[in-house]
Amino acid sequence: MRGTLINVPLPGGTGRVPGMLYAPKECAEVVGIVVVAPGSNGGTGPGIDRGRDGLSLTKSQSSAAAGSIYRRLGCELADAGTIYDWRGSPMDAAVIAAGGTVPPPFGTAPKVVADSGKSAQQHKAAAPSRPAGAVAMLHMNWRHCRGGKKWPTCKKMRLVSSLQTAANDIVASVNFMRATYGEDLPVVLVGFSFGGPAGWAAAGKLTAEGAPPAGVVALAGSARDGTAFQALGLDTLGCARRCMEAGVSALLLHGTADHNVAIQVPQYFYRNLAALCGDSGAALTLAVAVGAEHIFDLARDTVFAALKGWVLACICGPSGGIVSVAPCGPGAVALQLHTGGRAEVFPVREVKRKSLLKPEIMGYSEKEAKPNCTLSGLPSQPSQPSQPLPVDSSAEHSDEESRASSKESVRYEHPFRPLSRSGSPDPNSTEVAY
Repeated sequence: MRGTLINVPLPGGTGRVPGMLYAPKECAEVVGIVVVAPGSNGGTGPGIDRGRDGLSLTKSQSSAAAGSIYRRLGCELADAGTIYDWRGSPMDAAVIAAGGTVPPPFGTAPKVVADSGKSAQQHKAAAPSRPAGAVAMLHMNWRHCRGGKKWPTCKKMRLVSSLQTAANDIVASVNFMRATYGEDLPVVLVGFSFGGPAGWAAAGKLTAEGAPPAGVVALAGSARDGTAFQALGLDTLGCARRCMEAGVSALLLHGTADHNVAIQVPQYFYRNLAALCGDSGAALTLAVAVGAEHIFDLARDTVFAALKGWVLACICGPSGGIVSVAPCGPGAVALQLHTGGRAEVFPVREVKRKSLLKPEIMGYSEKEAKPNCTLSGLPSQPSQPSQPLPVDSSAEHSDEESRASSKESVRYEHPFRPLSRSGSPDPNSTEVAY
């Protein structure tokens, strides 16, 4: 199984979104769609070996992408029933049977230990079941990431226009996948770091249009707020609330040693969203990987098992029989994940919004609009966020954003012509993305 480079057309012929498509075989039954988004540098995403983070999407099928969580996820979802290694190669059944290095089987329930330290309900290990069906996955990139270019980078990732552009890229990717595989298939959005708030903003727009995703995964996801984001319906907590009220489930997957996006950020979201699970039927899972850093390179087995299991459970629903170390419902659950598939109850701290604004707390930022006026020149109504602007909108939110936007120069290609493979990573770069 290998991904195929494609171009997703933006509405109105305004550009193209590059992507790596993991397409199931023609004979396979496709049961769902997954769209995954990178961080603020674009490219291959989390899990990749340290020193190669920030690798361009065009290199995601090469040996340089060893450890890529997104590549392995795409391979195993599209090629249902086959286990792949971190080099992107299928593993031999004999190796797996002999205890090869693979995440815990998804037919086995984790052992959950309650706060007292005593074992909670211990589920009997089930034999691996027949694959639930194939899932088509698109690993999309930001429209401005061409030829190894990084965007929006630290300089622009807190701008309202950057989040709006990223969200529109994800929406275009979802629409493309639905048109290709089926409008009625359940969709799960996965966003890493900056891709977290972009994923929620995209989910908010899809929900407002009456076509919400089944679930959203914030993988070491950061957050945006403030009246400038609220005016366009792009504030992360507001988007998440509206989505969960519409029945969208959520996984907040984070590492305890993340220095780019503080662990307080997902705890703040969990505390504010947990009460929404009851009436809407949405599930909320906070899964904290003990000792994991931002890129998840030293905890990729644990993180991958939780991510894949939750995605499949979200797509297949309660009747699908998918058991994951990070359960998708019922209700809200907070767990800390250890190696070997062991999980314990995670005591979620009370986190106030004011504390997130402290300089030492990374991964949360706010931006305020001009007093008494939205950035479009109309009176502001922060208590009633407007709907996100149309996909092709280019409204900007400050002189700084206008200058940044005017410098963008993008070369677009035919929507179905393979992209150039000339992109190469910067050996001196690090993906500090939030």
